[in-house]
Amino acid sequence: MLQTATKLLWPAIVSVGTSATVAYLLNRWQTRDRLRIEYEHEERKRVRELIGRFHGRLLQASVSLNHRMWNLYRNHEQGWLRALGSYEVLGYYFLSTVHRFLCVCSLCRRLECEAIYLDARIAGNDDLTFLKITAAISWVMTDVSLFGGLPYDHSKARDHFFSDHLRKVCDSPRWSPQNRPCVVTSKPATPITQD
Repeated sequence: MLQTATKLLWPAIVSVGTSATVAYLLNRWQTRDRLRIEYEHEERKRVRELIGRFHGRLLQASVSLNHRMWNLYRNHEQGWLRALGSYEVLGYYFLSTVHRFLCVCSLCRRLECEAIYLDARIAGNDDLTFLKITAAISWVMTDVSLFGGLPYDHSKARDHFFSDHLRKVCDSPRWSPQNRPCVVTSKPATPITQD
């Protein structure tokens, strides 16, 4: 009888050890998987909340700027945007065009400032596309590689903006939504001028 109990003892010990190890590993895998799923869900939720806060305002500002641009193309011969270096007395059309442009840029900048804390790898395709389009708006305004092959002086901001200058203008309380400027970590290389 003692010999039969001894024969069953080792398989019982091995069985207990194996089941404990398997249970520990399965529990660890399930916990890791659950935490990953919760993290992805929370990040998607944060991305959706951020986009939800900016989507309507950015769409409205972009549509307004788009209508203004089409109006300018149809009436370019009127010279409504000609300032000729004199910025003391400007017409309504010039000021309202600048206002519409800076509203779009400042909303993109605000979104960029807040989106930096999000994990965009988790974002859905539509959300990621929206974030990339807002980043592209800033890129189009500041990247001189768009003038490749053309005789263009990259050292002067004639038909493009220096990125630090555009950030500084967009972060100013006048244009920044809710009057909360973003933190700019670098200073502009040259002071901002009116030209």
